[in-house]
Amino acid sequence: MSDTDLKFNVLQDGLASLEGSATFATVKSLEHVELPFRLNAEGQAVLEIRLDRLEKWDSACLALLVEWKARATRRRINLCYSKVPEQLRALARLSNLESLLLEPCPIPDQIEEEGTSS
Repeated sequence: MSDTDLKFNVLQDGLASLEGSATFATVKSLEHVELPFRLNAEGQAVLEIRLDRLEKWDSACLALLVEWKARATRRRINLCYSKVPEQLRALARLSNLESLLLEPCPIPDQIEEEGTSS
């Protein structure tokens, strides 16, 4: 994947991943992506977005994650970010946004990607 590629992969309803380079040059393409939530056993709309496939990022990535979180909140979707790279956590810490990435997933029946386990 090149420095100009950023993909939002829907793994299944309620589970997605962000892959590639999330920078000023690429995040605009995903600003309005549809959030593929699912209803959990309690009837709550939930979505987990895994970030471990990110290869490169800058503050534009954090801005995108904040925007998605705000949009999800407005739509009453419990959105969480998982498998956050340590360097992205460090950038979030510097930007005083670490709580956005450290918030535990409120998904009681965690989704597993087919063929893997956490």
